[in-house]
Amino acid sequence: YAVFDVSFNNENDAVWISFSEECTEAFDYGWDAYKRFGDGYAPQLYAHHNNDDLSIAALPALDDEGMMISLYFEARKFGDHTLMLQDQKFLDEVDILLEDLELGEIQDMNKNPAYTFYSATNNDPDRFLLHFNLKVTGIGNEPSEGSILVYALNKAIYVKSSDESSLQNARIQVFDLYGRQLVAREVN
Repeated sequence: YAVFDVSFNNENDAVWISFSEECTEAFDYGWDAYKRFGDGYAPQLYAHHNNDDLSIAALPALDDEGMMISLYFEARKFGDHTLMLQDQKFLDEVDILLEDLELGEIQDMNKNPAYTFYSATNNDPDRFLLHFNLKVTGIGNEPSEGSILVYALNKAIYVKSSDESSLQNARIQVFDLYGRQLVAREVN
């Protein structure tokens, strides 16, 4: 699980995101919890998933595709707020990225768990996206028959095949760590 906390002038709110094989994309009674909006000046933070506002979002286990979750935010007073990855357990092999949809910024919350931003009371609550992606943990040493080898050297990307037919009529795409496509080429 991961716990995200937002604070402003000693007022705060939190949302919990967890992943389990026992959970589904739908609301799971006993796992998920609906958001209860507080009074006063505390900022409000919640996951928005399948049209539900959640203070606890229990989701299926992560797979190679990763998962994006809408994180809604409502300021009760204008000013600088701090969103923080307060705690996380069992997500050591997961990249957690926070995307600020208003500013177009992405921050790696594993490396820098505090994100400070300005917000007014009339801002759109659909402010953030959380990206959870499994980390790449290893590369095999020996290429198998028909496999493709990709590597970078001196700012160039090399793509080699163990046989000539593997790259015939292929499309090569390169993405950055945030999932943005940088290059797309057809190979004949």
